[in-house]
This record gives sequence, structure tokens and C-alpha cells, in this order.
Amino acid sequence: MLSVLPPLIQNFVLAMLLGAVVSFAVLIIWHSSSALKLSLLWALAVVTIMSYGYPANGYLVDFRHLLVLLAGYAGGHLSLILPFSFVAVIRLIVGGGGTTLELVVLFISALIGITLRMFRSRLRHRNYFYAEVIMLMAGSVAIQAATIEALFRPWWLLTSLGAYTLIRLFNELEKVSLSKIVLDAVDRYGPPMLCLDPSGGVTFANQGFAHTGLDVKDLKAQLCRGPSLLHQCLEQSAPLSREMIFSVNGELRVFLLRLKKMVLLQSDQGVGVLLRDITSLKTAAHSLQEFFSLSPDGFCVLDCNTFLQVSNGKLEQILGYNSQELALFPLEKLIHPEDCEQVQVVGKRLLNNGGRLMSYEVRYQHKGGTYRWLSWSCTGIPEQSAIYAIVRDVTEQKLQQRELTATTARVAEHAALLGLIQDAVVVRSMSNHILHFSAGAENMYGYKAAEVIGCETNLVLKTRFRQLHSAIFLELMERGSWKGIITQSRADGTPIMVESRWTIRRDTNGRPAEILEFSTDITKRLAQERSLNHLASIVEQSVDAMLRITLEGFIMSWNRGAERTYGYSSREVKGQKIHLLSTTHRRDWVDEMLHTVCLGLRVLDADTFIRHKNGATISTSCTMSPIRDGTGKLQAISVVIRDLTRLRLIEREVAKLERFNVVGQLAAGIGHEIRNPLTTVRGFLQLFAQKSEMAPFQEHLKIVLGELDAANNIINEFLQLAHNRPIAFAEQQLNSIIKALLPMLKADALMQDKQIKTKLGVIPEFPLNEKDIAHLIINLARNGLEAMPKRGVLTITTYEQHGQVLMRVEDEGNGIPETLLERIWLPFFTTKDRGVGLGLAVCEHIAMQHRASIDVFPGPPGAAFVVRFTLLP
Repeated sequence: MLSVLPPLIQNFVLAMLLGAVVSFAVLIIWHSSSALKLSLLWALAVVTIMSYGYPANGYLVDFRHLLVLLAGYAGGHLSLILPFSFVAVIRLIVGGGGTTLELVVLFISALIGITLRMFRSRLRHRNYFYAEVIMLMAGSVAIQAATIEALFRPWWLLTSLGAYTLIRLFNELEKVSLSKIVLDAVDRYGPPMLCLDPSGGVTFANQGFAHTGLDVKDLKAQLCRGPSLLHQCLEQSAPLSREMIFSVNGELRVFLLRLKKMVLLQSDQGVGVLLRDITSLKTAAHSLQEFFSLSPDGFCVLDCNTFLQVSNGKLEQILGYNSQELALFPLEKLIHPEDCEQVQVVGKRLLNNGGRLMSYEVRYQHKGGTYRWLSWSCTGIPEQSAIYAIVRDVTEQKLQQRELTATTARVAEHAALLGLIQDAVVVRSMSNHILHFSAGAENMYGYKAAEVIGCETNLVLKTRFRQLHSAIFLELMERGSWKGIITQSRADGTPIMVESRWTIRRDTNGRPAEILEFSTDITKRLAQERSLNHLASIVEQSVDAMLRITLEGFIMSWNRGAERTYGYSSREVKGQKIHLLSTTHRRDWVDEMLHTVCLGLRVLDADTFIRHKNGATISTSCTMSPIRDGTGKLQAISVVIRDLTRLRLIEREVAKLERFNVVGQLAAGIGHEIRNPLTTVRGFLQLFAQKSEMAPFQEHLKIVLGELDAANNIINEFLQLAHNRPIAFAEQQLNSIIKALLPMLKADALMQDKQIKTKLGVIPEFPLNEKDIAHLIINLARNGLEAMPKRGVLTITTYEQHGQVLMRVEDEGNGIPETLLERIWLPFFTTKDRGVGLGLAVCEHIAMQHRASIDVFPGPPGAAFVVRFTLLP
């Protein structure tokens, strides 16, 4: 056995070398050769190993069966045809001991090789565990076949080792070959990729990378910029993905880079970079996003817990939340409590039955708190545990549907009630023949429907139009409707005024089919309107102010008499409270009158004062009456106000004349009798004052002389009122008279710690009596000074307005109480402790002589007297 061992090992080594060489050759020419050529290659290897076999005891000791096993493993039964056939033929020709056994061993080896081929994919991934087991089984077969000779024991041991070695060698060579093929395919046809060493140097770049047009320097700069992606990838095992923008031929392109740590050929670590041009994908995604954002519907993706994963702006608009807010809570939180169960059932079905489209409508709560109806069209993706949905706000449609339902019900009800309405409903053909005549039409016109059906409308009802019938028909065809007033006749010949409304009904093709006519008898209404218009004309032309106010006192109507009385136009006061027209001190009295009328009572001829728009106070008589509707319910209040200004002036003039008559009689009786003694007394007092012995009494004498002068002034005012003497007028400048009096008036004001200011405008000269006008100015100025507290300012203003010259004397006192307005012009009426009450009476008398008037603005604050001089043409 020891003598056989060296040649056996030599043959074993030769078999290993031939197996390696043939395996390498087979893998090289695999894709370019036929199965017959490969089989011939294995046959040559087997014949070669046989030629170096060592004969022992009639046996040919070699390892050709290992090459047969490898041929079956590498190429299958096609590769075994020639090797097995050659060996069998040669062995049979040669003959000798062990021929049958050797053929059996070859057959078993071939069978093992083919069997192993069936498990090649498993053998590659499980470290050849099965191969080792099968090799041992082959060895066992060899033992059983060679028990008769001890020299075969090393042979079967080497058989198992050789089979394992050759199969593993073939697999490794196949891996290298496949790697080369894969690398070549990757280089030629693979996506753009390259390998980088830790410093960023390129160790490999395929042709796909070259086709991208990218500059390696730009790529390296991007990867090494800031926190280097290369270093990050080398420090972790998980791959990295980044999107980067590069300039390629002057155009910006977007690439998706996937980086993964790898071992380079030199066993150094490096980074493999796989590139993908996603510019078109990004553009399409952007376009899709724009489409979603511009869509009138909401788009969203929900997870199994109804948390929002993706949404467009429309959904955010529908719900009122932004995307950040929607990500904080599940959408089921917004569902109306009554709809929660329905949504949960639909959600389970969608996730359990993927691909099925389901639609439903439920209520979701808007951010503003209101619930809105949303229509959902959903499909489930069970693999992703996600629901894709399209959402539309159908709140308006729901409301319209409800309204349509209600309208349909109303139409049905109206159709049932159509025969009960009092108005005439007539349906006419386009040729103007009656097709339908309602019960209301029978009552209005006095005809029965059977009498007029089929007749021409205008002939039966003797219709008379206020415009050409052709023009009416043209308007009806253009607008589809017409409304107007026509005159028709009843069956008994009585004419009636009718308000008629015509509408065209069209057929399904849009062509006019019928005319629907609704007519209302307005004969009585027109008569009532004429009567009301007549009454309204009377009210409008009335000289008295006539108002209609609400129960709360808001003005509803305002006639021209009110405009003349108050100075306000209707537009200015409508909607305002009537308190606007009353003076400040009389507003409580207005509330009392309103309360009285609201109780159903009338207020008759109540004297009151109103305030004109220009601020003047007017004496009026007011009557308030309740206005009731047909049921007797109080609806509004009628107010009639009569201007008593002229009446009060007449009354004042009568009282004044009576006072003047008294004054005249007094003046005539005692004027001269008193003045002469007073003159004598004053003369002697002046004489006494010049004597030296009267020096201690000078102050007393001055007081006596002052009192005599005051008495003389009173007598002069008596005479001024008493004598209706003619006065001489001359063209004067009112401003000049005021300027001449100003030093004296300012001195009086200074003595009282007060001031006088003037605002003299540009005014023309006009006829005046200087002495009387000076008397008027002094009286008004001194009254104003006496009415003011210390440091008060009296203002005298002149200006021209609307053909009049106005002089305004305004103080800063407390004003004049309304209760005294009618009495201040009466002679001898005064509120001063030492007053006589003739100042304003004299002023009014002087104004009357100059054809002027005096208006009083009582205030508060402050009173103003305005003297109006009318300029003669």
C-alpha cells in the first residue's frame, strides 16, 4: 500500500490541477461555446488523467471520477456525455481487473455531480455544508466498492477531499468570473456610480457616470463641504442618501446620491456612490404638488390612527387649520359625534380590503367652531396602513339640497293652493289663446273657465294697454317676463285696472311654449292711492310742521312745513330723535308728551319752544296724536307743530303799545314838569360845589349829581319811547360808529375787570341815524358787560350776509332763561336790582325805526343779540 501511495498522490495532484485548469477554461468560454465543446474539454481532461494512472493488481488507480463529478456539477448531463463515454469505451477496450467497479464509481460520481448542481445556490450560501456531507457519502460508496483491496483506503479518503476541493475551487472561480461579468455590466450598462477612497480620490467610475456629464471635482467638493459626507459614511454602516444640485453643461440638475461604506480592492475602506438624475422626477413632483395645491379638492394621506401624513392647501383651507396644527391631533377628533361610528366602520373596511374605493359624507368641525359637510372618496393601502383620500366641502350643496327639498315641498303646496288664490291665473298660448283660467280669474272677470278656454284673451277681456302691444311682446321675448298695468273689462262690462305679470314657459328645446299671466285687480287700490296722494299733497303743502314719529321718538316723515319751521331738510332728520328739535331745558317735557301719547291719549296745543337749525329759539304750539292700525294697535305718533312767532310778535307789540301808551302819557304829563326842577336843582348843586365851605361835602355832591343825571337819563328814555318823531337818516358806516364808541365802552369794561373785542368785517355804508345807533350799541354792550363775570370778554362782530348787514353782540355770561325770552322786550321788565327795564325796549324801538330786527340766541353758554339791517336795493 505504501508503494502505491506516492503515485496515487501524484495522480491526485494532477487531477486537482486539471480540474482547476479546466474549470477556469470552462468559465472563460462559458458564454461563447456550445455544450458539445465543453463536454469535449472535460473528456480530454479525463483521458489525460487516465494516461497517468498507476496499474495495481489489475486496477487503474487514478482520480478521473473526480473530474467526472466536477463536469456534472459544472455543466450538468450535457457536459458528462463525452467524458463518461470516452472513459467507458477506453476502459472496456483496455479491460483488466476492476473494470466494472471503476464504471460503477464513475457513474456514481457523475450522479453526485448532477445532484450537487441542483443545489448550487444553497451550497454557495451555506458554506458547502451539503457538499461535504455528499462527499463523505461518495467516499462511503468507494469503500464499499473497494473492500477487497486494502490499497484503496487512501484513495477513497483523497476522493472526498478532492471532490470538496474541486467544487469549492470551481465556486470561487465562478464567483470571480461572475464578479467580472457583473462589474463589466455595471461599467457598461449600470447606473452612474463611482468608488472613492477616504481622501475623496476616485478609484472607480463606470461609463454611466461619464454619461452624466458631472465634473468629478464638483462632486468631490460637494461631498467634502462642511460636515463631510464621506467621513459620515465611513463612520457608520448604514447607507446615506442626499439630494444635491450640480451644474451640467450650464443647466442645473438634481441628483440623488446614495453612499455606502465598502471595501476596495486593496482591502482599504472606501465609499461607493450611486447617482441618480432625479431632475425630471423633481419637476414632475413639483408639477404634481402645484396640481394638488391648485386643485379645488383637498388631498390627504392618513395613517391607521387618522393622523395626517400628507395634505394640500385646499384641505387646510377647508378645515381652517395649517399643516403644523393638523399634525398635532387625529382628524377623528374633528368628526361630529353622530358621525364617528360611521367613519370608524369605513376606516376598518378600507384597511382590511385594500384597493376598494369608498365614498361617504360626514360633518367635520371647522377651526371656527362650525360644522361643515365634507365628501370623502377614499381607498386603503393595507401594506402601508394608510388611507388615500380626496375631500370636498359640500356644505353649500347640502344647504342647497335642503333648500331644494324645501322648495319642492313648497312648490307642491303652492300647486295645491294655486286654485285657492284670489289673483287671476291665466295660461295663454303664444297665439294669445286661453289655455287655463283659474278660479281666481273667474271671480275677478265674471267668466266661467268653460266660456273662455280657446278664446283670444284681448278680445274676451277687452284689454287696453298703456304702450304698444308689439313693444310689450318684444320685451317679453327678450327678458322672458313683463310687468305692467293694463285696463280690462269684466263680463258685465265694468272696466277694472289690473296689475299684470307675464312670464314665458319654454319647452325642453328652449323654445317659447306658453305665457303664464298673474293679474291682480288694483282698481280700489289705485283709488285709495289717489286719495292718499291727495292727502299727502295737503300735508306736504301745509304751512304747519307735520311729522310722523315712532313710539320711541324717531322721526319717520317730515313735510315742507317742517323744513321751513326748523330749517332742517328731510334727509337730515329722518332717523333722528325728535329731542334734536327741542331746547335743552324742554327735553324732559318731550319725554312726558311721548309717554302720554303711548298711553293712547292726545296732547293738544301745548306751548313749547323749539330750536331752529341756526340756533334761534322759536315759540310753537305742539299737538301729538296716536296712530293706530286696522286692529287698533298703536303704531306711530302724529306730530303737528305750528309756528307762533308772528302771533307772539303781535302779542308783544300789543303789550308794548299798551306800555308805550302808558309811557307816553307819563312822559307827556311829567316830562317837562320833572326836567325843569331837576335842571334848577342841578344848577344850584354845581354852584354850591364851587364854594370853599362846601369842600368837605364834595363827595356827597358828586353822588347827588350822578343820581340827578340817572334820573335825567330815565326821563330821556321815556321821551325816546313816547315820541314817535321822524328821524333823519344819512349814509353812514356802522364800523365807524362802533370805533367811535369803543374807547368809552372799553373804559366801562376796564372798570369792571372785563374786556371788549371787535371783529369788524367789510360792510357797505347804508342809511343810519348815528345818535340812535350809538344809543342801541351802548345799551346792548352795557347789558352784555353786566351779564358777565369778571375777566369775561364781550365780542362785537359785523359782517354782510345775504343782502343784510349783521351786528352781533355776544357775551360770556350764563345766558338768558327760556322762561324770560318773551318778556325781555317789555318796557319796565328787568332782572337787575337797580334796573328800569327800558334798555332793550329802546333798542327794539330804534331797530324798528331803521327797518331792522333783533334775534336773540339765549345760550348757554353766553347770550348773543344779532341786529339785522336790510340793505335797500
